[in-house]
Amino acid sequence: MKIVRTILSMAIFLLACVCCATTPAGEKGIIVESPPTLVIGSKFVWQITNPSTGEGYTETWVVREKKKHLTERGETKIVYWVETSQKHKGEKVFILYDMELNDVAWFLGEGYKVRTFEPCLKLFKWPLKVGKKWNSAYFFQDYFMGQRIPPPRYSIAVEIMSYEEVKVPAGTFNAFKISWREYSFSYKEDFWYAPSIGFIVKRYKEEVIGEDKRVKKTLVELLEYNIPQK
Repeated sequence: MKIVRTILSMAIFLLACVCCATTPAGEKGIIVESPPTLVIGSKFVWQITNPSTGEGYTETWVVREKKKHLTERGETKIVYWVETSQKHKGEKVFILYDMELNDVAWFLGEGYKVRTFEPCLKLFKWPLKVGKKWNSAYFFQDYFMGQRIPPPRYSIAVEIMSYEEVKVPAGTFNAFKISWREYSFSYKEDFWYAPSIGFIVKRYKEEVIGEDKRVKKTLVELLEYNIPQK
């Protein structure tokens, strides 16, 4: 269960060192019309840190393939299979993203479901533009905790806050800062999407856990990346 919670910190994403960067001059009105096409074989290495203790570790993601996926509701989607360096009982853990980079499911190997988001966890809504807001409702199924029928329904609020310069170990990027939270207020996150590489470069999240309602903080920064030429 611990490994699944770790990946949740990354998949939905992935973050109290929030960047104090400013918006580059003349770029407040920038619009990115459509999602990127992830290149098969692309590799992203993350530095994941607990800001309260300074403890951390690295995790590697590789875009393995793009193929059809049958959802819980019988819908066929084309999804990216992203392999993570996390493992459970010897099985590789995959995160599935739709063509708009929204979370669809997690799998152990290629057959055992870990979690599903129906229709998806919509953290991206294209085109991207500062000030854009949307709400997303989805059904969440946790197979490690036991299947629940019907699965619980959640709602989140998402807003594109700014387009700014952000520095991470992998370099300096101009990125959209996107914030989202669950309506229960138990989870909130900021993440930075860099159009130049078509992927997230930084995440910062706060999650309320335990009976004492303590706040768990996690920072995820891109350490290095490699995107093969098409």
